[in-house]
Amino acid sequence: MLGDEGSAYWIAHQALRRSLRSLESRDLNTHMLASLLEGCSLSKAEDLIAYVHHQATKADIAKLAPLVTVFAKEGDALSIDILSCAAKELVALAVSVQNPAITAKELVLAGGVLEKDPVVRPLFEEELKKVLPELRIIKARGTALDGACLLAITKFRLNQDSSLSMHKNS
Repeated sequence: MLGDEGSAYWIAHQALRRSLRSLESRDLNTHMLASLLEGCSLSKAEDLIAYVHHQATKADIAKLAPLVTVFAKEGDALSIDILSCAAKELVALAVSVQNPAITAKELVLAGGVLEKDPVVRPLFEEELKKVLPELRIIKARGTALDGACLLAITKFRLNQDSSLSMHKNS
């Protein structure tokens, strides 16, 4: 609830919020409000407030994100801006977890938006090259479960080695 920038939920939430602002001439022009309302099974923009605050789950809102991509591909200014901001937020996240102790300059991308969105992914890669040009995007070598198991095995072996070392010294 405190973050999640760049996620499908964040993209859709921005679309809902900023489409209402656009309706009031306080944001970029957009044609996506009617489709967003339809995606929420609503007929009037005024119903969005109650829907978002009292009915919709995070998943209900997140499922609207592909609509933003559809409109961005059609040249909708607000949709393009939202997806561009999402890509920049995801790059900021990648930059924030950089650790000089990590010598591998490889990044595995995971998550629905980075894996499936045909607009955000190239924008992300373009922005990433500007700030971390040495970083290469690679395919995952396994699943998250595989990675967790490898970490557990490594930790177990380190504990075993440490136990043996202490046992020998006693």
